[in-house]
Amino acid sequence: REDGDALAFILTPKQADMRSVLESLVIRFAEDGIARTILLKEANGGGTEIRLRDVVVNGPVDDREFR
Repeated sequence: REDGDALAFILTPKQADMRSVLESLVIRFAEDGIARTILLKEANGGGTEIRLRDVVVNGPVDDREFR
């Protein structure tokens, strides 16, 4: 948990071949229950952090998006 995080899910691969590439995937949620960051931790020590901003929950989606 980091400052401002209410909850964090840490997912780790079960298969050895996947663990050789990806150490874990961390999804951090804010107090409002909305995911705010996704962190991909690579086995080689690198990683990628994706920050989610302006999140809309259950917003309208045009039917054309599904064609």
